[in-house]
Amino acid sequence: MIRGVIDLGTNTVLMVVGKVEPNGEITVLGDYHNVGRLGKGVDSTGLILPETFQRIGSILQQYHKIGREEHRAEQIVGFGTSALRDASNRSRFIAAMKEESGVDLHLLSGDDEARLTWSGALFGLPVAPREIAVIDIGGGSTEVAWGRDRNFSNGVSVDTGAVRVTERFFREELPPSSLSVTEARDHCRTLFAENISLPMGTEVVGVAGTVTTLGAIYSGVEQFDAEAINGTKLPRSWIDKMTVELLGLSIEELQNIPQVASGREDIISGGALVLSTFMEVFGLEEIAVSTRGLRYGLLEESFAKQIPLTS
Repeated sequence: MIRGVIDLGTNTVLMVVGKVEPNGEITVLGDYHNVGRLGKGVDSTGLILPETFQRIGSILQQYHKIGREEHRAEQIVGFGTSALRDASNRSRFIAAMKEESGVDLHLLSGDDEARLTWSGALFGLPVAPREIAVIDIGGGSTEVAWGRDRNFSNGVSVDTGAVRVTERFFREELPPSSLSVTEARDHCRTLFAENISLPMGTEVVGVAGTVTTLGAIYSGVEQFDAEAINGTKLPRSWIDKMTVELLGLSIEELQNIPQVASGREDIISGGALVLSTFMEVFGLEEIAVSTRGLRYGLLEESFAKQIPLTS
């Protein structure tokens, strides 16, 4: 069985295609990234915008073709997260995407998103027998999940992310004012402190675009190279310094950073602020980069539990 799973996030649309071997191991056949900006305007209007229907439909159509024709995938399915949960017109959007691309979309709960992000982030990483937490800074929400060894314990979804911070506090004014930065930090600090409790000595792994972009900058890798940055340790002192630098740049200056992918330049500052605030709240000295995440957890679970995915 060859399967493709799509993670339809607030900012990105990601797909991984894999097959399960006779010994139970999963071989990854392809891993695809695109910026879809599903969450554009959702925080302020509660609606997925008409322009977004067309943009996401085109990406899903492309993914469906890649999965079917290049990898001979027998099943391809998509899962929506924060922005889809928040959109009042999600039913119409899901129906339109099915009609346009052939991809069935399903809604993930915040709890399932946290759990599957945790397992997916650890895909292929050596894991020591200790407390491990995974943070996934998405566009509209941030998932933090924790467990020991490879046994998931708990996770929460917090309503703050790179897109939400940018639209709510910076109002797409870059660089943001010092007052906007202070308000955004206070907001994130309160949400993290009130909703999350991590055991002392927890090792933290970060996934998704904010962390991988910072990992690429730290490593000096100009073209995104998943294997080159996977497992890289980012010191908190460097993250704090880089966050201040990013918050001081205009949109044009952010576009000139080679590691910042097109479509991420206006939200990387907000994402870095979320990460640095999280590390401050929990007194973390470093974070490990994982280039995996939710889509890998979905792929693992689809094979392990034989989740009936539709084509």
